Amino acid sequence: MKNWAIAPFPHTSTNPVVDIYGPSVTIFKTSPEKERAAFTFVKWLMSTGANSQWVKATAYFPARQSTKAQLLDFINTNPLYGEAYGWLQYGKTEPTVAAWNPIRTYIADTLTAVANATQTPDAAIKALAQKSNQTLAAP
Repeated sequence: MKNWAIAPFPHTSTNPVVDIYGPSVTIFKTSPEKERAAFTFVKWLMSTGANSQWVKATAYFPARQSTKAQLLDFINTNPLYGEAYGWLQYGKTEPTVAAWNPIRTYIADTLTAVANATQTPDAAIKALAQKSNQTLAAP
């Protein structure tokens, strides 16, 4: 059996920067009755009790800090999750620009190329910057 560990990405700043994202919860414009029902459900889902159940079932991070009190047993039995939970204080959201999704893919491809030694880090980062800048400049 292997011992697993986790670590934040390497960083040159004092603290790591952790990418925070998760599932979207949306209420669509329909009828007032359906919108109210959806709001009632979302309000329940974001409550501390329901949110802690969601976390335990999915291992997503909670939507609210107050949920942590109900997750102590889960964190204690899942120490890697608990370690990652501690990094939430360094969390940043992803960019909110249309070009982000393809750039995100370029970043993943770049990391894979460097890890597989099919590109040097310098060449990979230059190619990543060029593709990203082209995508950002596109209409």
